[in-house]
Amino acid sequence: MFRVVGKPGQRGRRHQVILYCIVTAFLNVLSSVVLGLSVLFKNPGKRQNHLFSWFTVSFAAWSFFYLLWQFAETADQALFYTRMLLGCSTFIPISYYHFVSRLTGNTNRLEIRIGYLIAVIIAGFTLTPHLVSHVEPKMMFRFWPKGGPVFLPYIVQFAYYTVRAWMVLFSAYRKSSHGRRNQLGYVIFCTVLGWIGGLTNFLLWFDIPVPPVGNGLALVYIGGVAYAMIRFRLVEMNLLVVKLISYAVLVLAVAPIIPLVLKTTVWLTGQPVLPDLLFFVASVFAAACLFVAIHLLKRRIDQLLEGTILREDYRGRSRLRHLAQRIVSISDEEQMFREVVESTQSTLDTSGAAIAVRGELESEIVPVVATGFPEGFDASFRLSDDDPLVRLIQRSRKAILLEEVEMESPSRYSSRARELREKNGISAMIPIHTDTIFFGVLILRPRAKHRLFSGADLSLLEAICLQVGLNVRSRQLERRASQAEKLISLGTLAAGLAHELRNPLVSIQTFAGLLDENGQDAEFQREFSEIMQRDVARIVGIVENISSFATRDSVEFTMLQVGEVIGAAYDITKADFRGGGVAFEFENQKIPSISGNYNQLLQVFINLFQNGIQALATREDGRILVTLEYRDRKVINPSVEVTIRDNGSGIDPEVLPRIFDPFITTKSTGSRTGRGGMGLGLAIVKRIVDCHHGVIRAVSSPDQGTEFTISLPTSLPQ
Repeated sequence: MFRVVGKPGQRGRRHQVILYCIVTAFLNVLSSVVLGLSVLFKNPGKRQNHLFSWFTVSFAAWSFFYLLWQFAETADQALFYTRMLLGCSTFIPISYYHFVSRLTGNTNRLEIRIGYLIAVIIAGFTLTPHLVSHVEPKMMFRFWPKGGPVFLPYIVQFAYYTVRAWMVLFSAYRKSSHGRRNQLGYVIFCTVLGWIGGLTNFLLWFDIPVPPVGNGLALVYIGGVAYAMIRFRLVEMNLLVVKLISYAVLVLAVAPIIPLVLKTTVWLTGQPVLPDLLFFVASVFAAACLFVAIHLLKRRIDQLLEGTILREDYRGRSRLRHLAQRIVSISDEEQMFREVVESTQSTLDTSGAAIAVRGELESEIVPVVATGFPEGFDASFRLSDDDPLVRLIQRSRKAILLEEVEMESPSRYSSRARELREKNGISAMIPIHTDTIFFGVLILRPRAKHRLFSGADLSLLEAICLQVGLNVRSRQLERRASQAEKLISLGTLAAGLAHELRNPLVSIQTFAGLLDENGQDAEFQREFSEIMQRDVARIVGIVENISSFATRDSVEFTMLQVGEVIGAAYDITKADFRGGGVAFEFENQKIPSISGNYNQLLQVFINLFQNGIQALATREDGRILVTLEYRDRKVINPSVEVTIRDNGSGIDPEVLPRIFDPFITTKSTGSRTGRGGMGLGLAIVKRIVDCHHGVIRAVSSPDQGTEFTISLPTSLPQ
């Protein structure tokens, strides 16, 4: 039966306070044991976890005797229990200070030893009247302890090490950053709540009429500190406060529903005591109202938070989700890497971002796009399969926070994490992978204003990097398919190569066979000499072309002006331009020099000019336009970009994707003379540009001409 009563009397208030003390003491014992063991087993090798567990032992012992004290039937029982709880509580402040000192790395061994010595001395008076002299009735308590002569030193020791723990925490909080700062923020927040709650236990000792109403905060205190020890990736403190306030408003809003429904039911029925069935119906109705109200209010509060206080966070995550969707449609790897780096940096407001990947035939992971990192990062940063962090990422396939690894992982991981964090300022690394293949990492520097990478942020970044990995894998498969197609084409073109060599050799062999019969004929000798020179020159040209493509001799790089190389290439091919009736347009500009090999780059532009002249052979208004531009991209190195455009007939769309492959040519066998026509000219150009760590692209449309774009970095990796 449920009875609605009026204002409770003194006896009712006493029972409520005693019941509250019993429940909170029991919960404190239980939570201390469970959380202490949880922290210990989370990482049993860490000293600070042992110290936290030792602190929870002293706290659990105090709570246990506090619970027994509430059940005491006689003054002697109450006196024994209060003496024991006070003796156990002597170790709470010094054990907590010891734990905090270890957590912050600010250990004062002498001060800690003195603290334990004082605690042992005070605890030695536990069962004597010097610590607790007797018990007496006070307020709603039948047996409240009265302090003895040693109680004052106990209070001094308790207050001193409590204040010292706060000082150490605040000092470390000011000096720390990012995840560490947030972890200490949790510890400080929960410590303040816990000690405020614990303070209410001492007020009645000094005849201040305030019962121990803060016992429940001790549960929050132990739980919060344990949570900060077990999990490094905590909700940011500002977000935590916002959530707590919003849900406190929610609780306050729905709390009156049940009593309101019940009181209304009593008022409508006119009965001070409700029948069982009516009470059940009213309770079900109240629970339904409570469920609906919580659902509607929570959704409304979340919408309000998303549109006001947490607006920027939700907008940023929305942009990251859109980025993951856009990656699917990006076919160029460099463009994809650049967009991921720039979007991630701007959205999360990091001080730097980079992508480091491993080439198909390379063993090391190196940066391909970076922004916001110190000079020389691209040349010095290297990761290999033997790197501890690479092994950690490959095994987990999850993002890692280097500060978390440094604090919570074994030494082989933590030392490497500390090295990368201190040397390059790296805060987070997210794996770029597919289900079975690991390609590299997305590297992020710290966020501005000491912001953290939340769990939601890291989950989105993991999804983005997984999509990047799938895209990279798709491009690799496409390239391998192209290589297979090239090999097939090479087999087909081998017959053409044999034909190219057979034609001049057959001519030489034929005339050599006639030499005995017509050796004295002057006309035969002249014709034989011309054919020999022509066909031998053709064979030499074929051999030299193949040799040029196959050779990988090391060359010397010097600083040079690309415009001067272009001008020299035009001077060499000027006769070809005039002979083909092709106009040449180029305006040299003063741009930064690049590091390159003059002769190789000269060959690049000669090959491209000759290629364009041959493409314009059938046009009367043939024209080749060359432009030169300096591009200061927000990537690892700025570059010089050369564009060579003609107004010829264009390249067959089926041939264009393979235009830089060896032996790919648009000329028929009969039109090949000298060294030209073998399909190696553009392959040699591509080889030289790659040697200069550059990029060459070809764009062509039928009857619209062809455009070659060469990007050469101003400086080469060391």
